[in-house]
Amino acid sequence: MERTAKFICIIGKPNCGKSTAAEKLMTAAGKGLIITPDFDNWNAKFGEIDLSEAKNYHYTGIKSAVYQSDEDFGFIYNWFFDGLLVLDDCRNYVPANFDHSQIANIIRRKRQRMMDIAIMAHQLSEVPKKFFGYITEYLIFPTEGNADARKDVLFDKTEKLNAIIARVNHRAIAEHNEHVSQYVKVEKL
Repeated sequence: MERTAKFICIIGKPNCGKSTAAEKLMTAAGKGLIITPDFDNWNAKFGEIDLSEAKNYHYTGIKSAVYQSDEDFGFIYNWFFDGLLVLDDCRNYVPANFDHSQIANIIRRKRQRMMDIAIMAHQLSEVPKKFFGYITEYLIFPTEGNADARKDVLFDKTEKLNAIIARVNHRAIAEHNEHVSQYVKVEKL
């Protein structure tokens, strides 16, 4: 049986549960690596690794690293296998057109490397447009934005994602709970 690699897009405003969801996904995977644009709670909680050393990829559990340069994606491509790679606030370090970035290799070869990917952003407009061709599922928390800013890449999925976002936002208000979410596979949109 062939393994299908996931590419999960986690969207939601600050303090809605994105990080908790990402942590649960990494824990379920058995091995997680979260990349951040700068030192934050992830790095303090899970310990930071030096991405440039192969020996640092031999672990179980969750580790973190602060993005330094595109070379980091090359190290990840070479040495991170069989786990979940999480790109937190990815708009700060993933180029809009990443064809010539090392991240392109990771995305294109994720299945062969037994790697799932999750990206985290506050709203869909913060997700690099080129990612939308690879996303297999969404985890949507309450958010300020909608899908209209990405309708040029979402096409017929725009209205359906807007309806889901509206439902999640409405439910969060009705239940006075910012931690509500909805999971949807792209194939179901």
